[in-house]
Amino acid sequence: LDSGKGILGDKLLPGGMLYFKIDDPLIRLTGEADEEDIERAIMKKLKMDGLVLADVNLVREMDRDIDGASHIVPARINKNGKLGKSSAASMDQFDSLCSYSRDLLIRMGQEIMEGNAYINPYRYKKMTACRYCPYSSVCQFDPSFQDNRYRLIKDMKEEEVWSNMGDGRDDSGQ
Repeated sequence: LDSGKGILGDKLLPGGMLYFKIDDPLIRLTGEADEEDIERAIMKKLKMDGLVLADVNLVREMDRDIDGASHIVPARINKNGKLGKSSAASMDQFDSLCSYSRDLLIRMGQEIMEGNAYINPYRYKKMTACRYCPYSSVCQFDPSFQDNRYRLIKDMKEEEVWSNMGDGRDDSGQ
């Protein structure tokens, strides 16, 4: 990881890569609900998604009220004080992810500079990139044409994802 130096000269390390959906969630509760129940339901809807560094102390700093599963980040601390079922990665995995992303962006930039701007939308299960694309009238992608094929994204186990990143392949196996 190309970590710079912090204000105090310490090496900068990632705490995580988290996504927060900006929303004003509608909460449906049945029966009696007090303010605390409503607050808990809202927090559950707004919980961040992504990846945190596999470090119990860091997770405790991200959610200082954590007791079991966090209501803020995708992490859990078990009763024994260790990280439980969490969306967490080691420092080596973060390094691998950053390196893979950097290499992928370089390859994409090179493709653009070489004039390769082919239509290449993805398909994941029944969802496609074309579903919400505002440029469909311009690109004219039609899967009924022989040369128009979706780039299929398959489900992978977590180990497969990390393994593929480690050997420099992108999600199409190249």
